[in-house]
Amino acid sequence: MRRRTLGVLYEHPVWFEGLFAELGRAGVPFERWHAEALAWDPDDGELPALFLNRMSPSAAWRGHVHAQMSVLAFLRHLEALRVEVVNGAAAYELEISKLRQIELLRACGARVPRTCGVNHAAAIPRVAEKLTYPVFWKPD
Repeated sequence: MRRRTLGVLYEHPVWFEGLFAELGRAGVPFERWHAEALAWDPDDGELPALFLNRMSPSAAWRGHVHAQMSVLAFLRHLEALRVEVVNGAAAYELEISKLRQIELLRACGARVPRTCGVNHAAAIPRVAEKLTYPVFWKPD
């Protein structure tokens, strides 16, 4: 059974106060799902009928890195239950991975700069010799 409400999945405590105020003024029933304190029961079918994912990948820079992966798991859970999600798992996964973004750009025929991926600082020298200057460094 789905509740006839909108679930708003978000991380930043201030950025969405305007949205919440507007939803309230418009009489839209909604629930705040704060990613920093996310908890759910996989066996509980009582969920909002629609979710809006507004989780920010920059959450890691504000000390909420653990929220990133739990949000991805939660979005996949919602989709497995066939709950409608705006900015679902595929969109979120693309947003949190620079390498996935490069793959998409290449698939669309866009020219992209030479790109390498590493998951630890110790691996940088192995790819650094393949690069030429200028170098643009972009962590996920």
